[in-house]
Amino acid sequence: MNSVDPASIPLPLPTRSTAPNGRRGGPIALVGLPGSGKSSVARLLADRLGRRWVDLDERLELVTGQTVTELFAEGEDRFRTLETEVLRGVLAVPTGVVVATGGGVVTNQLNRSVLATRATVVWLDVPVERLLDRLAADQTDRPLLNDGDPAIKLGALAEVRRPLYEQVATHRVDASADPEAVVLAVEQVLAGPVASAS
Repeated sequence: MNSVDPASIPLPLPTRSTAPNGRRGGPIALVGLPGSGKSSVARLLADRLGRRWVDLDERLELVTGQTVTELFAEGEDRFRTLETEVLRGVLAVPTGVVVATGGGVVTNQLNRSVLATRATVVWLDVPVERLLDRLAADQTDRPLLNDGDPAIKLGALAEVRRPLYEQVATHRVDASADPEAVVLAVEQVLAGPVASAS
């Protein structure tokens, strides 16, 4: 890994210069299974709130100089360790940022603790059948879904990760709709009182 401090890399600037419109000023982290729309929703939500946004996997690639696939080839444990370092750096930024996490970020207990203590966590929940439709039309390389039957792999990931998303989430949003509609739903839950993910 390069010796670059993840927190020292500037976050992308918002596309408009409005201040966050009264929402809690801390970081917002989006979690969910692969294909749940975390990156698309993060980008749109950050624009609507006048915040910066970051895709955790893209930040990890920038910090390490390797692709997610290359990092996974070195072992998932190494990938998760690096992911934790980058997550902590991104959430250390004192301004409100919207973070699109990787789908497996919750599999690490330290990541769950960092998310729960440093961010408002929104779980973008989508049924596996809908995710399979989305992923079939998406060319993004997803190392954990590359080998074998994607339906079986995604179902297994969902079984393990859904309880972890529920554990860490401040809010749960049905993200089956298009990203613009999901952003509106996220804004609604952020504007209301803090609620249980269940």
